Amino acid sequence: MAPTSNPARPIHPENDQENDISKNDLLTAALTKRLLLQHHPNQRISKDALELTNEFIRMFIIEARERASIEAECEDQRQRTNDTEEDSPNISIRGDHIFKIGANLLMDFS
Repeated sequence: MAPTSNPARPIHPENDQENDISKNDLLTAALTKRLLLQHHPNQRISKDALELTNEFIRMFIIEARERASIEAECEDQRQRTNDTEEDSPNISIRGDHIFKIGANLLMDFS
């Protein structure tokens, strides 16, 4: 089932930075096939199914990165209001940001 779009956290396909996963070939069909065959080595996978699965995983990664970056920005903003620090230009996504968004992300993609 395809994920429903969440108006609060939309995927922005027009943003080139978010589409760099497919442009840089970081997520190839060969890698997706290897991941799928890891648990079921004798499974046959059609080319169309592989392409769709690859696109689904790519969308999942983009959405996870978008939501985790929003969580990181919110946390940074809370810290700045408490500490009265200046704007920090480099906000990094940590594991706890992914942990916070993980449950909702998995429910949205199920």
